Amino acid sequence: VAARCGTGEPVYWYARGDARVFPGGERLYQFDFVEENRLVVDPENPEARVCLGRKANLCLDKDTGEVLREFRGRPVTQLIYPYQVMAMSLHGGRVAAVATQGAGTFLRTYNLDDIVKVTSFGGRTYFDTGAMFTIRREEGVMNSFEYLTYVMPPDAGEQKNTNPSLSLTLAYERPVWAGGDGKSDYLLQHAVGMRVSTYDELPPHIRQFIETDAPVFRAPPADMAEIKRLQQG
Repeated sequence: VAARCGTGEPVYWYARGDARVFPGGERLYQFDFVEENRLVVDPENPEARVCLGRKANLCLDKDTGEVLREFRGRPVTQLIYPYQVMAMSLHGGRVAAVATQGAGTFLRTYNLDDIVKVTSFGGRTYFDTGAMFTIRREEGVMNSFEYLTYVMPPDAGEQKNTNPSLSLTLAYERPVWAGGDGKSDYLLQHAVGMRVSTYDELPPHIRQFIETDAPVFRAPPADMAEIKRLQQG
């Protein structure tokens, strides 16, 4: 938990990869993932911890690396989450988690109990998590499958310079702006990356996008009061 979410100070994750069509395998665009987290004590349960975060799944031009505004004549819908709350507690040696996203009438809560698989070998620890989430697209509400593997070196929770790494796979129906009809084929997005300690360590093109399009992403949510404001929409 500390390695992914920190111990109170912000931590940042960045990963880069590709988005491909399934079936067929056509490479459509570069896929960049950004996540930033802050760990706080659950105000309703001192024995539990809450990870306050934001995340963005960004589509970039596969040749230039620029954030896509249009794709083949259609405006691009970037998947940006102004907040994500992960309430975590330990039960019988296993991590139980409840994730909350969205705002207003699209407020969603997901029970992620017993989905974390932990494997250790070669001096590293691997945390595998997979879950289905609901996302809103121009075609309507869709399901997205998300699978992440966090690779933690020894003492990753205490030593921020150990640079834990990340492998991420997302799968969902190919949206209309990407040339799909929202139901007959899929997008598979895969990226690999690592944790960094500060906002300034994120790549320049990511920081430029944040400054111009999503300034709230300069830091993770400060507290639950900010989360409640964001949930109001």
